[in-house]
Amino acid sequence: MTRAVFASLLVSLALLWPEWFFRSLPLLIHTALAAVFLRSLFGGREAIITRIARFDRGTLSSELEVYTRRLTSVWVGMLALLSLISIYFLFAEHLVGGYLLCYSLLGALFFGEQIYRRLRFPHYTNSSPWQLIRRIREMGALR
Repeated sequence: MTRAVFASLLVSLALLWPEWFFRSLPLLIHTALAAVFLRSLFGGREAIITRIARFDRGTLSSELEVYTRRLTSVWVGMLALLSLISIYFLFAEHLVGGYLLCYSLLGALFFGEQIYRRLRFPHYTNSSPWQLIRRIREMGALR
């Protein structure tokens, strides 16, 4: 599906059923991100997180290339899980619980991986989580 068709569908959904559109935004975002991350693992592409790490460090050892590719797979799984949680909360009365659960899981994976990486690869220098977020924004990694 082309981007223009997808954008048209989103605009139509927003105009025709605004409440449903806003309730479904987390599902749309998580699913789209899962697809982008998953797509980067196939067809000879460089995994998203490998690309981010290469942008941050310059060159990567083969050890870090394998690690970042696997970490991209972990993020695909997390985003798929968040999509499933979003489906459940799409039909629930209270959306706040779903938002809290999803963003708590996202934060736990992001910051937990930072800690794990520092323990697993102490011989490498690591960017702080805030520096990493800034670098991701600079490079436009998800394009």
